[in-house]
Amino acid sequence: MLRWSRIRKVAESPMPLLAKELIEQSARKRTYVIRIVYAVLLFVLFGLAARDLFRESGYRAIQMMGTGRSFLSHLVNLQFYGIFLFLPGMMSGVITYEKERESLALLMLTDLGPWEILFQKYIGRLVPMFTFILLGLPLVGSFYALGGIETSEIVTATWLLCLSALQVGAFSLMFSAWCRTTTAALVTSYLFTAAFCIGPMALPRLYFSEYLSSFLAAFNPACVYAKTTSGGISVTLWSLPALGSVIIFLAMGKRFLRTRAFVPPKRRLLALFRRQDAFLKQFNAVTGGIVLIPDRSGLPEEDPVAWREVTKTPLGKINYLLRLMLLVEIPLFLAAIGLVMTEYSGMGHERLTMVIYILWGVATLAIVARAADVVASERTRQTLDVLLTTPIPGADIVRQKMSGVWRMILVLLIPFLTMFGVEGFWSRNFLGGEAEEWGALYIPFSTATMLVYLAMFAWFANWVGMTCRSRTRAVSTALVLVALWCVVPLLAMRMLDGFGIISLDGPFRWSWFTLLSPATVIPMLEGARPGNAFGADFPMWGIFLANLAWHSFLLYIFRLLCILRADRYLGRAVPGPVPSAPPASVQGKAA
Repeated sequence: MLRWSRIRKVAESPMPLLAKELIEQSARKRTYVIRIVYAVLLFVLFGLAARDLFRESGYRAIQMMGTGRSFLSHLVNLQFYGIFLFLPGMMSGVITYEKERESLALLMLTDLGPWEILFQKYIGRLVPMFTFILLGLPLVGSFYALGGIETSEIVTATWLLCLSALQVGAFSLMFSAWCRTTTAALVTSYLFTAAFCIGPMALPRLYFSEYLSSFLAAFNPACVYAKTTSGGISVTLWSLPALGSVIIFLAMGKRFLRTRAFVPPKRRLLALFRRQDAFLKQFNAVTGGIVLIPDRSGLPEEDPVAWREVTKTPLGKINYLLRLMLLVEIPLFLAAIGLVMTEYSGMGHERLTMVIYILWGVATLAIVARAADVVASERTRQTLDVLLTTPIPGADIVRQKMSGVWRMILVLLIPFLTMFGVEGFWSRNFLGGEAEEWGALYIPFSTATMLVYLAMFAWFANWVGMTCRSRTRAVSTALVLVALWCVVPLLAMRMLDGFGIISLDGPFRWSWFTLLSPATVIPMLEGARPGNAFGADFPMWGIFLANLAWHSFLLYIFRLLCILRADRYLGRAVPGPVPSAPPASVQGKAA
């Protein structure tokens, strides 16, 4: 009876789609889990920042008076990063989820127009984000009591945070209307978030000119807030570009909702490669029929699931794979050479390191999203049941489904090797000292770390994807867990060290526990200086070997979970013992 009353209230509400979104979110366990994770990360990170501020004041209350502005600045910056991290994952699957369920057509048959559908979906996902922003209000009250902060500064910070949420939500919704799948929308939204929101802060380190960075900063509320703290600007005037971008993104989302609601998969890159094949076949008539790599098309003799997985993508054939490698390799190689030749005030190494960090982020995002979607996409398309009727064992299905992920890692290996080679060359010829000695070991250790990490993330994301029922939940859960995996061990060790429970520099080397995070070794590889936390007498190569051994063990565990429990995760009934036939005497009595 209660359920029908809710349905009646939704149908009679002036915004039925918004009411439906909010009621569904309130009934999901995931909504409260995400809220708890956001609150824990916010308060923990702020506690670490506040500890440093307390330490600077000597832990004296009288010296803390008038420092409220510093605390507010730390809190607002954390809220900005929380918006960049959580909101794209919450918003990017709003429209694609309806496309994958094939319910968007039914939604467009209602009295709601495209703008009403888009707007109500938009507000429905912004409401939880605004509740996340409100989690910082108790902390703001304590800052205000310390003094040194005006009410107008709190209003300005709140306005810019809300404006950032509007902007990130608008372009994530636009990509959700443009893309066909949730995975594509999620990856595109995060890449655009990194480029559009975080890019203006990184561009001055990559290029000499800061005009482009200053221009993009006007569209970024986080950069506008950084300018307001220095003073001398009008927040109302500097908010206009971001407001204009919100209107533009929503208008484009409305257009894409109408024009790309039922767009079939086109696979433009695959079509381009096939047109190139047709041209090369005609050109071979002139060259005498020279074929470097013969085309082996047709049905597979073995591994049919792997054949189905790779033939529908540009990674299917070896010649396509080589073309895709060159398509990624050539611009990255030219950019790396340009960074080496423009050595200026010792900034070349820093720029190379930043490019490698960006490459790590893009590769991890692509691999995790692709591996988590391997099984979840079959469930969404309702083809998993058909696949399970085949006599192929569940373990073989999982192995063959992952073949597309391994080819993606193979494509990413070439850009990584290029950047690692340029970085090693730079270290041996320009930096000198310890870096010159480390240059010979940098390339093999970095390459091994890349292969182990990406394979480990792939099997972990595949395990998460097999336990989830929808593509949106699989991809978003895998990305959030990988992010927490990288951050939580480092935060835990820093908190324990800050509160005096452990000592990272003590006789017992607690710093070894920081290797539980995959993000620990990558800055050490790029900086070539692990510091004294692991012991000054301990060789550098021993730390990296220990890290590779630990994460190789985790790779084996995740792979074992996916293979041994494949039938259970896929939903196939595990065959039990066949019952024996009853005795002849029993059969005769039954007759």
